[in-house]
Amino acid sequence: MNAAAAEVSAALDASEAQDATWAKLLGVRARLRASSGDTVAALTDLEAAYAVAPAELTEPLAHTLGLRQDEVASDPDAERPVMWRRVDVLEAGRAQDDARDVLAAWCAKAPTDREALLRLRTLDMRMQNWGGVVATSDALVRVLENQEQVEAAMLLVDAAEALENVGLAREGLEHVFAAQPRDEGVIERLRGMYEALGAGRELASLLAHEASMADPERAFELFRRAGRVLVEQVGDPDGALPMLQRAVEVKPDDHATIVLLADAYIGGGYYAEAGQLLETSIQNHPRRRSPELAELQQRMSRLAQVAGDRNLEMQWLNAALESDKNNVEIASELAWLSYELGEHEIALGALRAVTLAKTDGPMSKAMAFLLQARIAHVRGEGRRALLWARKAKQEDPDLPEVDTFLAELGDG
Repeated sequence: MNAAAAEVSAALDASEAQDATWAKLLGVRARLRASSGDTVAALTDLEAAYAVAPAELTEPLAHTLGLRQDEVASDPDAERPVMWRRVDVLEAGRAQDDARDVLAAWCAKAPTDREALLRLRTLDMRMQNWGGVVATSDALVRVLENQEQVEAAMLLVDAAEALENVGLAREGLEHVFAAQPRDEGVIERLRGMYEALGAGRELASLLAHEASMADPERAFELFRRAGRVLVEQVGDPDGALPMLQRAVEVKPDDHATIVLLADAYIGGGYYAEAGQLLETSIQNHPRRRSPELAELQQRMSRLAQVAGDRNLEMQWLNAALESDKNNVEIASELAWLSYELGEHEIALGALRAVTLAKTDGPMSKAMAFLLQARIAHVRGEGRRALLWARKAKQEDPDLPEVDTFLAELGDG
């Protein structure tokens, strides 16, 4: 081996020009030196040769740099410049995947190397390797500060969205929010993420945080929305109460907020408070009939329901439907309850409201026609019963209760 290296050295000394032949000879000597374990000398030759013939020397130089990196791996300060040069050479040789693998391995070993992480992220973005961008950006948000940290968080979310899995960015974005809780861009992206993930409790908490920094009008909207999320999405009426009470303090006459607060009181078992709120709101309502009044009366029916007074519940629902005959939800509730109580005239009025409604509600039109048919049957109105039953069948051919009832009528 030494003899061969000596012969190549002699040939190099005799060379008059640093041309392709000279570079090739350096490559041969470098290979011999690396084989004997002298990677430092080998790299000296390869770097000189690479300067003359980079295309031909990219692979051997990168390979030998890899050998040298392995030799000094126990000393990060010595390894890093070797790794960096190796990545330079691979990138210049358009070996992007190999360059990324080398850099990723280093970042796994040195997860706080800011410069290396930034370079790895740049490579991943160029390659549209969104999984890599997510991982690197997640690491960067724990290393960077101030605006750079925010920008890393934005890229983290963008990459997760590109993968159609925004949850991948959650932990990193929450980390940035904890560090920079007043940054509007971070808050906006975190809000959108919680909405996409259905993380209602976290969303409500974030909305309350926003409200604490907002002007009164904006704070009102945020507190009300936070309360709505906790009542309707999370099912935490107790958690919603402070939010809704804050909203009511700003706008005590806002109907939507009063209804939400009533729902929270009822859901949390605060029936006296709910009753007082609803009675005051009904008494102060400016119109005898309106959709808003109907919603308040519907909540009164729910108080009657929890008290076990089904007749009072029906009376409130009936009053609510009188206030808003287009409310298909109220009509459906009243139809079922009055039918079960045998109050057929009230039931028929509610059922007609369901069948005439322009939107679908809890009770289908087919079921409403069927219940009308059953009431007619009980009253001995056979032809009318058959007419309504056939309408139910026409509305929903697959409703099994209709077939059963038609068979009872002898129309199977």
